[in-house]
Amino acid sequence: MSKFHTSHLLSSNYDLFISGKYSDLTIRCEDDPEIVERLLHYLYKLDYVDEEALDKHISGSRGDVQPSAKAGSRSNEPSDSQQISKSKNIHNALLTNTRVYAAADKYDIPDLKHLAHEKLRSRLCLKPFPWHDFHINVLEVVQSTPTSDTDLRDTVLKVCVEAVEEITGVTRKSGISAEDWAPVLKEDPDFLLAILQSTVRANVCALEDKDKIHGQEVAALEKCHAKDKNLMEAQMNYLKDVQTPKRPNVRLPSSASTIPYPFSSRTASSRPRDS
Repeated sequence: MSKFHTSHLLSSNYDLFISGKYSDLTIRCEDDPEIVERLLHYLYKLDYVDEEALDKHISGSRGDVQPSAKAGSRSNEPSDSQQISKSKNIHNALLTNTRVYAAADKYDIPDLKHLAHEKLRSRLCLKPFPWHDFHINVLEVVQSTPTSDTDLRDTVLKVCVEAVEEITGVTRKSGISAEDWAPVLKEDPDFLLAILQSTVRANVCALEDKDKIHGQEVAALEKCHAKDKNLMEAQMNYLKDVQTPKRPNVRLPSSASTIPYPFSSRTASSRPRDS
């Protein structure tokens, strides 16, 4: 089936879902009605909205700079109230995606689980990050997923490792309270152990990288030292050759030993003596 026909079919089904036309049943369940509604949205449209107001208030990810509403405006920084509203929307979206993920696992809809996971990962990249309420999101993940289901747990675990010192109370950071995180860590000791293991592993990798870089620097310095030593020896040899004059290499003829010296005893005895 082509993409056009698939899109048309989904649109037609979704219209029936919205209008309620030809509906002959009423769904009753013990789960959160809002989560069930999103689950039904997915069944008809293969997508769902994790937060109604999210797109209205948040248009960029961490580090993005939004253009000014008016040319020449002095600042485009959002106000404190806007920041709080954005952070709250992100927090709500994280909760929604976590609960949709759990519902998809309960009703065995693997594609919906994957979509909920991807939506949650994308929301974790938005700013301002809801550190003040993030312990609630993590607690929801811990309580709604089994320890064997590591996809969602590993995703939030990476964020927790970034702030492990604040979470455990070693240091303090604005918006993070160790007291708020205590129930989360007590709820699932395995999750706390995973945080500590990931932190130690990250520190070990960082030390290994530093040692590797240090070893490369030492090797480079030794190589430079060897080059400098060779250059110095060459310069010393050159200066020695220049300062020490070379003696002429004079070779006597092979018959020089037979040439009589003018004042040798043999020559003197051959002269006639005066009478």
